Amino acid sequence: MITLTPLQIKLVRTLIIIGGLSLSVKQDIEKREVDDRIWVFLLIASLPLTVLEYQSKEQWFLPLILHVFSITVGSIVSLLFAYLDYFGGGDAKAFITLSILEPPSPLSLIPSLSLMINSSILTLTIIAWLLAKNLVRIILYNEKFLSDFNTLKEKIFVLLFTDKTKLSRIKEKPYKFFIVERPTANGRRKIVFKHTISEDTLETLNSLLETGLYSPDTEVYTTPAVPYLLFIFLGYILYIILGSPLDLLFKLTVPLKV
Repeated sequence: MITLTPLQIKLVRTLIIIGGLSLSVKQDIEKREVDDRIWVFLLIASLPLTVLEYQSKEQWFLPLILHVFSITVGSIVSLLFAYLDYFGGGDAKAFITLSILEPPSPLSLIPSLSLMINSSILTLTIIAWLLAKNLVRIILYNEKFLSDFNTLKEKIFVLLFTDKTKLSRIKEKPYKFFIVERPTANGRRKIVFKHTISEDTLETLNSLLETGLYSPDTEVYTTPAVPYLLFIFLGYILYIILGSPLDLLFKLTVPLKV
């Protein structure tokens, strides 16, 4: 009979989770749909390893209580965000699955929150990239695109969150973009700040073309619809390597033997 050490149990579970998350990201990028069987497989393959990890602990009661709390928090937040249309179904299922599979450890006492925070922090890389790109356009190419807008709020939003994309390119792969501009009565542009995960980009594109003010070659302001599952995957990698800024910030020091 093969006996695994606690470290080997964690390693095997981590590799299984990385494999499942990698497949989910691939599916999300290619077709914006994730097969629910991935989450079922992860639970079937990894949950017994989580149970084994508890059996190997000398002190398991406090970690189990924290684990139940982590599952509860992760599930409630994920379902709430999905209900509000801030998460896709795959995003919510990924967080719930990870909440179930990841027990508390020295990396984090509340893994579900740590994973959510890591994923959210990593989305800031998109903002940094867009800001750098727009500053290059302004400084090096002397583009005056901020003059398209009247309010400071719009100018800041455009600088931090948008890129310009031709409608013809958006039509080819509408799932990669959110169109954030609309025409005004006087023919200028205005920014629409609120968007949801279920927004139909193709429908917005067609409505712009129907106004007669836009053609397929018109560049419009867009935000990239990067699959959030990619950030969940990267957030999990960051978690298993470094833990979470949540625990560093609040210095959670409840002793756990793992």
